[in-house]
Amino acid sequence: MAYFSIPHLSASAYRFEYHSHFNGILPVKGDSTSGVQFDPAGNGPIVAADQPLSLVGLYGLDAGQLTPGWQRRGTVSLLLKALRLMEERNPLQAVAQQPRDRQAYQRGECVGENIYIAAVWLADRLKLSVCFDLAATDPALYAGVRARLEQLQLAWRERGAPKDAGDEIEAMLPMLEHFNAKFYSASKYTPFDDAYFARSFALKQLAVEQKNSDPVRRLIYMTLMYLQQQGVANALLALGPDEAEQHDACVETYNGTYDTRYKLLLHSSHVYSSDEKFLADLDKLKTCLANPALRNVVGFDLLGAENKVGAYLTYFEFLNRNRAELTQRFGARKPPPNDTFKLALKFSNHIHCGEGMGVAMDNRSAIGYAMTYLSAPLPASFYRAFWRYVLTGIDAARSREAEHWRGTDGTPDAPRLPGEHVSGLFDELFRNDSLTIDGLMLRRYDGNSARTRQLVAYTGKRNMMAISEAFDTVPKTPALPGEKGENYYQVLAQGDRPMVFRLGHAYYYRSYVGARYPYVAFDTNLGSNAITGASGLFDSSESYRLNRGLRHLQGYIDTNAIQELSDRVMYAGVRSLDRSDVQALLELSRTCKDGDDFMDQVGAALPTLLGKAMAPIYDARAANEWSDCFGVLLEAMIGLSASRAVWFDAATRVLSLFANWRSYLLGCDGQGVEHTDSRAEYLRCALLMAYSLMPLAPAAGEQAPADPNIEAVKIPDADQVAVQLQTLIDTVSGAYWSVTVGPPSPLAAAPTTLQVTVNGYKAPDSVVTVFASATASSA
Repeated sequence: MAYFSIPHLSASAYRFEYHSHFNGILPVKGDSTSGVQFDPAGNGPIVAADQPLSLVGLYGLDAGQLTPGWQRRGTVSLLLKALRLMEERNPLQAVAQQPRDRQAYQRGECVGENIYIAAVWLADRLKLSVCFDLAATDPALYAGVRARLEQLQLAWRERGAPKDAGDEIEAMLPMLEHFNAKFYSASKYTPFDDAYFARSFALKQLAVEQKNSDPVRRLIYMTLMYLQQQGVANALLALGPDEAEQHDACVETYNGTYDTRYKLLLHSSHVYSSDEKFLADLDKLKTCLANPALRNVVGFDLLGAENKVGAYLTYFEFLNRNRAELTQRFGARKPPPNDTFKLALKFSNHIHCGEGMGVAMDNRSAIGYAMTYLSAPLPASFYRAFWRYVLTGIDAARSREAEHWRGTDGTPDAPRLPGEHVSGLFDELFRNDSLTIDGLMLRRYDGNSARTRQLVAYTGKRNMMAISEAFDTVPKTPALPGEKGENYYQVLAQGDRPMVFRLGHAYYYRSYVGARYPYVAFDTNLGSNAITGASGLFDSSESYRLNRGLRHLQGYIDTNAIQELSDRVMYAGVRSLDRSDVQALLELSRTCKDGDDFMDQVGAALPTLLGKAMAPIYDARAANEWSDCFGVLLEAMIGLSASRAVWFDAATRVLSLFANWRSYLLGCDGQGVEHTDSRAEYLRCALLMAYSLMPLAPAAGEQAPADPNIEAVKIPDADQVAVQLQTLIDTVSGAYWSVTVGPPSPLAAAPTTLQVTVNGYKAPDSVVTVFASATASSA
């Protein structure tokens, strides 16, 4: 039967993080703590056990101390820094002043417009008539609003920061939190790179404001504490070369204290610029890597960009030309007395390929769009109309919110928060309604729009083929005599080379690239890309909301979305397997006398089957670790069936799961920026894998055979299958770390569990329900 149920899909933690950015990990708000004080022994500030691990928690400190009122203090501080950004580095002003650059998206212009919308509402709410109708490029607007908020905060502080302040800020706090989420994390209307832009500026401001309390190193330690609290003990974290020395020292201190394996990757900034600038950027990374003080930098991270093709061939030429220098601190350590320190077994190349937000000249901020097509500077009449539009949109959103008050468990109605709040404001402004000025209907970036999805897919596919073509290119001059005629994949990545390549995102053509280049792996972030629109998975705002089960593990998922996502990142089934393997399994299904014999014969063939399908990592674990997991999954699918077709189908589906090992290296791509965490990504992956195996054998549990002399048979149930799928993810992730970085951390999983109940019907146009709750582990 196509209906299935997994009553207790749960996991303590996923212990690895293969794709994240240091500045994007902490959530914007939250009060979770590590419960353990961290003392870096002179290398930075002490982080208290009750320190909230969030941006609000960091920015809410008073001279480095956690005092009552930290939530309000942090919320207001973040909003003030966003206003300051528009005074000092206004992206919309940059668009207005650079006519030749208006054809390209200006980094930060969508978040800049979000801040302008917040300033419009605040000026109106605080009755700052001197600020009314001011332009988005006028610093007086942001300075005026900021000054009034600072005045209110000062009065609150002088009164002893009472919990029930009864002032205007207290009433506005829910709305301020709403806007902060639009500034410092990605959303349908905030491209993820804009959120990083806002976070970077805010941190620089904080470093100046609270220089005596060392907020930058405090942020570093809070980030590492957050990862460890999530259960992540092994991580590859990207950051810029200018930050490397300070971060490396802090990571070294933390790793030495807790026996974690947090490692760093140096990210580029000019991957899509001219070859000259890109090469200069790479030379800077090479110089940084050579710094003998660094002990935790293990490779490079090539950032992605929008609607362009990466200079992958230039990058491979650079790697090939500088192979000896780049890899001299990598490799296996030798026994004493010849032992020398090594950064890692292999030099990691993490390449963002096939990602995208879909921003473009005609898919950007509404004001940037107007500046491009109406020419800047925009007249005062434009901003008067825009102000009215924003304020009317807020009223319309509140009215719509009041109308749609009845929700369901999977699509709940908007929360009714105390104070002033509105849900769906940006939907109201940029999806439900429109504004036309001087004959031009303004267009606005929307992560779910048809235009965005088209751009994302087009760019992603072009980049995957561009990196394929670069791998296939034969160097004009071989670096070594024996490499004549070999292409870049062969000389840099294939076999036992000192470098390793992993593609981030890779939402398009993954199956092709994985088959053509077996030593290239992928990292998978199922939730973050779906949440921020980078995967182009949802074709409407309504589809985005409906599939809350995928985004938040609390709600519904269309089976069409599950199948589409599965086909993209972990295509399974008989057609994904090598023909000789299919033939071998078909022969066994024909000749074995019964189901037990079939499972025994498949088990005997596994070293050959899995050794070929998982060649780069198979030998990193004992053979029985793979075969035991395979056996449980196979038995759960076959059960007591005497059908040879069922035997064959089950074996091919399980084998295809193992052949997809490259897709089980999970990452969050910035937990706080992209609204996810490692445990959620872990369960999403297990859910997709489980869906590919459903339906299981109908007779799960202990089954008594007809002959009383024969021992009862125990058929694994859905919960046991889920456990084995997570075991497979864990084993793959640990094996890959072992052969690329080194021994993983021995730390056990975190003591909390994210538990999910899953029910669904495996068919097109059907639904899977997912509901999660955090529970304490019984371990």
